[in-house]
Amino acid sequence: MSVLSGEGPVLPDDATLVACYVETADDTHFATLYQRYVGKVFRRCLSFCRKPADAEDLTQEVFVKVYLALHRFRGESAFSTWIYRIATNHCLNFLRSRKEFLELTEHEAVVPVSRARDSFRDVLGRVPRAAQALLLLKFRDGYTYAEIATRTGLSESAVKMRISRARAQIMEYKEKKRG
Repeated sequence: MSVLSGEGPVLPDDATLVACYVETADDTHFATLYQRYVGKVFRRCLSFCRKPADAEDLTQEVFVKVYLALHRFRGESAFSTWIYRIATNHCLNFLRSRKEFLELTEHEAVVPVSRARDSFRDVLGRVPRAAQALLLLKFRDGYTYAEIATRTGLSESAVKMRISRARAQIMEYKEKKRG
């Protein structure tokens, strides 16, 4: 290999890097994957949220998820497909939580996020702690009813009912507050 010929060192493919990381826990393998995909994941996140600062945060969160789940990559699809699916799902959950967040804070009006966050905390404080936890799992973290049921040990129907009741309490509070 010569510098003049334009050939550089041959880098291992994604599957090899994953296998090496899983086997050795050597972060240099993950760092190579990170460098290879950070720009692509960022652009994917940016296509969902349109704000570079949010896309940067989402990109970092995606890579934390990838880092924690790398041992579960089975190689049934290309690594790029797997990481893009994680990025897409994470962005969709982000958008869902933002939509629900704004719906819970103000009806029909778009409000500054700082004011919305304060309003959300105020409203959330009007329901019991257990209900708060369920609401946060559903609307902030993006879990499905089935996933919440598994995490909490409740039945799926109990989760749906408790979230429904908590939302009703919140709506009742908001109606009273409006006058």
